[in-house]
Amino acid sequence: MGYIVASYKMRGSLILLAEEGTGAPEHYTLYGVIVHVGELISSGHYYYYVRTSSAWYCLDDYRVFKVSEKAVLDAKAYIMLYALDRQETSNGAEMSQINTADDAEREKCEAGVGKATGKPLGERLQWIQGYHEEFES
Repeated sequence: MGYIVASYKMRGSLILLAEEGTGAPEHYTLYGVIVHVGELISSGHYYYYVRTSSAWYCLDDYRVFKVSEKAVLDAKAYIMLYALDRQETSNGAEMSQINTADDAEREKCEAGVGKATGKPLGERLQWIQGYHEEFES
């Protein structure tokens, strides 16, 4: 069995060009990074970087600490997570260019409600930030 090892410079944003005549380019922003440390994917250690509205944090087992964007972009990422930036419509509403989920799932997604906890993503990230600040002082 073979595998591919490739190295790409991670960027804080990503622009995907649409096929000719199908619309404007879509702009994505990096919001999470999964890093694997170890020789084999089946063993080793994973840790995560996640971006809140104001800062980047590293989640490593029970430790949560603030990191610089440079540290995130310099990390040897296993998986990079990008989110499609929202665009403002003519009536001022925000919308995503991708519309593939059914209405109920799309509403959950737009509200940031995760399937695992049922709590909005913003609430979970505030908890992480509060957890970090508690140990920072």
